[in-house]
Amino acid sequence: MGLVDHEAGRGDDALGAYAAAIDGTSRTGSHRHEALFRAARAALLATLDRDAALAREDLARALDAAGGLGPRPLALAVAAFREVARARWDDAGTAGLPALPEGATVDDDVVIARRIAGAALAGLAPAPVLVVSADCADVRLAAPIDLSRRAPLRRVLGALVDAHARDRGAYVPPEALQAAGWPGERMLADAGRQRVRVAIWTLRKLGLQDVVESEAGAYRLSPRVVVERARPRV
Repeated sequence: MGLVDHEAGRGDDALGAYAAAIDGTSRTGSHRHEALFRAARAALLATLDRDAALAREDLARALDAAGGLGPRPLALAVAAFREVARARWDDAGTAGLPALPEGATVDDDVVIARRIAGAALAGLAPAPVLVVSADCADVRLAAPIDLSRRAPLRRVLGALVDAHARDRGAYVPPEALQAAGWPGERMLADAGRQRVRVAIWTLRKLGLQDVVESEAGAYRLSPRVVVERARPRV
């Protein structure tokens, strides 16, 4: 139940179940499962940013029981949960789980541990930061993007940024982006949507492919994006 609640995002329920499981397995001498549940609890505590001392103790005992993290299933499961703790405490491992060793024996515990840990690592990965000047002429994500001579693109991006600020996650219909990108210009509906598609394609090609999302013809900045305003170019 601890693993089920953990994967479902019910953190407090999972912690309670893990505590009961650890107590029961330690009393009955089931050291393999005690190590598994301690590693899982350590990962969950790290994800929730709670009780680092208990999490570190759990992880240390699980690693000791795993015996040097060889190719055995217990070691592989513990290693997956360890990556989550490292990502939180050491700013490492956020790129994802390492590949399984060649010839490794994989059981259900390994599959579940890697699935839970993989989801946790994705959630711990740092949010992308999009820096834009007030007029959207200067943009930076992974690298600087110069839109100073591309007025329609600036205005389309500005509309996406404004929508993101008002309601993070909301999609902007193409008609609104057309009106923003080419204000006062009359055009057929199909032509307007095509202009918007080309503008979005261009913004993505310039470096925003990871943050501009689309669904059913509407567009948005990813809800994960953090937008920071910079000074406009002088």
